[in-house]
Amino acid sequence: MTYLDPILTALANSGRSAREVSLDAVGHDAAIKNIKRGVDPRGITLLNLCRALGLEFYIGPPRDIAEFPETRGYDPTIDEADYVMVPKLPVHLKAGHVAVAPKQEEPVEHLAFRQKWMRRYLLLPGQVSAIEIAGDSMEPSLADGDTVLVDHLLNEPRQGKIFAIRAEDELLVKRLQKEPGGGWMLTSDNEDYEPIGTGPRFTILGEIVWRGTWLGTKYGAAARDDRCPYCGSIIPYGQDRGQYGECPACVGELQDLMWTAKTRVG
Repeated sequence: MTYLDPILTALANSGRSAREVSLDAVGHDAAIKNIKRGVDPRGITLLNLCRALGLEFYIGPPRDIAEFPETRGYDPTIDEADYVMVPKLPVHLKAGHVAVAPKQEEPVEHLAFRQKWMRRYLLLPGQVSAIEIAGDSMEPSLADGDTVLVDHLLNEPRQGKIFAIRAEDELLVKRLQKEPGGGWMLTSDNEDYEPIGTGPRFTILGEIVWRGTWLGTKYGAAARDDRCPYCGSIIPYGQDRGQYGECPACVGELQDLMWTAKTRVG
């Protein structure tokens, strides 16, 4: 048995195609095909293929926790009474361009937070929701893809705080700054974005009090659109790319450029 056998078994059991799993795992569709052809994969490729197929990186079915000495004494059971289930809403707070707010905001999932942690920060169950950030206007404070907690009890404007705001049928996240005349400005932490003046059509939904962010490399569905290294245009996730990551329009030009550079070096 080789390391490829458990991958192919898990792939067959998943009911998914090799192309789909490869895209989810590493961002391109040829990872499994290349392994079948005899190309030795990088460790990070195997790691992410295992994650996408529900395997551990040692290449095999998940092992029982009792097999690992370092985990002895750890109790994997969870007492649900110790947790508050915070709803995550199916909307995005746009840090940049605004998002359309749906009329009904039913949660798509729930995130578990300990009761003790909620009490420490004076967060009341039923008054807190989780929402995902989209855009870069609040970087570095909030990054694209972050999940934030909104405390809906904190809905009065406060200097320098970050709020979730509804503007008619749109949602956005901005920092509030008081104007000399007594009004408020919606500002971005990213200096590339201009401040927005407030008015009666703005409603504060709550203050952003916590964020969860991904620190690893993003692959698959978590990966955002990227830019062509040659022309700088946006390449949508999943779209075919050239050998050097370029967009389809630049495939020939970049290959010619790389060939010329190699010829000069040679």
